[in-house]
Amino acid sequence: MSFPEKQKIHITIKIVLNMKITIKAFALSFMLLASFGLAQAQRDGAKDISPETRAARQTERMKQNLELTDQQAEKVKEINLKYAKQAEEKQAQRKAEMDKKRAERQAVQDQHQKEIESVLTPEQQEKWNTMRQEREKMRKERRKDMRHKGKMKDSNWRKPEKLEDH
Repeated sequence: MSFPEKQKIHITIKIVLNMKITIKAFALSFMLLASFGLAQAQRDGAKDISPETRAARQTERMKQNLELTDQQAEKVKEINLKYAKQAEEKQAQRKAEMDKKRAERQAVQDQHQKEIESVLTPEQQEKWNTMRQEREKMRKERRKDMRHKGKMKDSNWRKPEKLEDH
């Protein structure tokens, strides 16, 4: 075998090895992304847990960690359920209050917009609407940037995941 043929074989082997490494890297990346997606889905699903399920899980953890008797566990479960229901009611009240305030703010903004537009010419109204749209776009980008830079923790944007630990 001549030197150029050996060199070609050597280069071919290097290419094959590099391809194997690349494929493994892609596979590993895919598995990591898939696991992060699954973890996020599980975390998002935790929001919809009923008070009964929350109380049962908390009680089970307490039973294991504190070595509760069956009688103690039953009483603890009743207490946990009582407070889990109260927490759910409070959360529903806070959400209703927030929705009401949001609707009130929107009504004020809509009224403000109508009054401004009543003074403006059609050309000015078009400019005004463009300005408002640009301002809203910038506001959304700032929020997105703040989330990604860690200035706003996810907990500021989602309900607490583990109410039972409180």
